[in-house]
Amino acid sequence: KQWYQRRVRGVLIQASFIMATLSSSSTPTTILPPEPELVDGDRKNAKKVVCRLCNCVMLNPHVGILVEKEAFLHFSKQTPSTTPDTKGEVLSHFWRLEDMTQFENMGFSRTVDNYKYLTCADCEMEVVGIQYLDQPGLFLSCGRVSYT
Repeated sequence: KQWYQRRVRGVLIQASFIMATLSSSSTPTTILPPEPELVDGDRKNAKKVVCRLCNCVMLNPHVGILVEKEAFLHFSKQTPSTTPDTKGEVLSHFWRLEDMTQFENMGFSRTVDNYKYLTCADCEMEVVGIQYLDQPGLFLSCGRVSYT
């Protein structure tokens, strides 16, 4: 368990370095908004948001508000040949929530450089969002989840 905690902390620290490196880039790598049937008239999620790996319900319909915001999220699988350019991606479409109590099931990483990563509370296999501790709101990536 201690090895796992050290490894997770190392990955998050690497991700914060990459995020700082990419913050000067103005072009997100993922720029497509969610499909129109996933957004209701108030720009909220029209369907349940679930983990794409284990189908755990993360967010009920009509809770998250669609926003455009650039944020770096690292990939869940890292290999020794992974370079800083391929350790993650800049995403631009998120479901914004006011506080953590609006989620059905959500896990949080430890604080790294004034932010926390969001992950599925059941499987904890993938980074699906981010919370900046110096800004209001939590941001769940539209592209790293599934919908039912």
